[in-house]
Amino acid sequence: MGRSAGNAQTEILIIALKRLNLFTNIDIYKLYEISEKIIHPLMIKSQGLSADEVHIGYSKFHTSYNQILKSTAESYGVPLKKLMKNVSEINCLNPEKILFQTEADLLKK
Repeated sequence: MGRSAGNAQTEILIIALKRLNLFTNIDIYKLYEISEKIIHPLMIKSQGLSADEVHIGYSKFHTSYNQILKSTAESYGVPLKKLMKNVSEINCLNPEKILFQTEADLLKK
């Protein structure tokens, strides 16, 4: 929420630290929620990356699979970001529709 490029975006900093096995107990999904509901409305002009953009990078998700992701998350009633992460952890290069459905089914439980 700083004025210039010298300030790191909190979500990105936390993800970088998680990748180094630091701050592993932080719930990234809650952090996204705080960012979207509290921080972004306080900003005079939008800056930085959105929670969706950050999560796409964090998950190593290719946006060409967005349609399958969105339709599966909606039809199963599961959180889109969690489905994205789960699918990408298994196959981030060429996930098939059945993988999205299987992981969505597991998220429902």
